[in-house]
Amino acid sequence: MQEKIFADRTSAVKGLGSQDKATERLALFYLDMMGKDRAEALISLLKDEDSEIRRVAAETLGKIRALSAVEPLITILKDEDPIARSKAAWALGEIGDGRAVEPLIGALKDNNVQSQATPNIHAKVLAVDRDTNVARVSVGQVDGVKKGQMFFICRGDVLIGKVMVEEVNENTCSSTVLPYKIGNLKVEEGDDANPQLNETVSAYVQREATGALVKIGIPTVPPLIAALKGDDAYVREEATRVLCKIKTPYAVEPLLFALKDKDLVVRELAARVLRVTTGQHFGEDYAKWQEWWSNNKNLFR
Repeated sequence: MQEKIFADRTSAVKGLGSQDKATERLALFYLDMMGKDRAEALISLLKDEDSEIRRVAAETLGKIRALSAVEPLITILKDEDPIARSKAAWALGEIGDGRAVEPLIGALKDNNVQSQATPNIHAKVLAVDRDTNVARVSVGQVDGVKKGQMFFICRGDVLIGKVMVEEVNENTCSSTVLPYKIGNLKVEEGDDANPQLNETVSAYVQREATGALVKIGIPTVPPLIAALKGDDAYVREEATRVLCKIKTPYAVEPLLFALKDKDLVVRELAARVLRVTTGQHFGEDYAKWQEWWSNNKNLFR
């Protein structure tokens, strides 16, 4: 009967997340894990040799909010597969346990690029129209380049952004720049454009880690405030973004100092958080914010 329900191990692992107890039992039977509860079975599958199984197991643990999976999922944040890492980050946000905060902040530094480039395709960014956010990319040959294909824009070893092909001409393709960047770098003329067969980029880990920290909420605030003093500009940016969404007065004083950050994006985000949190509008003017805070901080205690 189980073969009629589950086409393969992946679908059986997904079945462990079912609210139907009969489906859950059939999934355990299919996976030869009878006698285990579903959380225990899924945790053991986090060690599977198949990365797809690890991905689905991590995601399913998040769906069932398995508190016992927090430490194993933290381990998966260092998995060799970036999609498995991103699924673990998402799952930790769904579970919402404070033990995951520091590891998730650490996951914001996950910015390595793993590319599987289309053979014999070499591309460069020719120009970027800032008004329309469209980049023209020159391609050595257009064979194999298709509408909808993703290009990852790199400067050296640093991932800057990504573009999706919308038009393919004789030796160029036009693409809309998608809203992704590392630090305050933006796609510019001359950057390398690396076409991918599989979009296995650690940007997803950072995105899911940021989302998870927002879901966990107030317990993230002290570590995020500490992260504002770190050396990594991207981590400072994302810490500020999370604080913006949490909207806590406890972050006001540290964010005043973030207005002096050397990174433009951090300063802009800090000003936004302060505006949203306090209702005041002083932009990036540190002196005005400091004066206002000195006179009003007792209102936020």
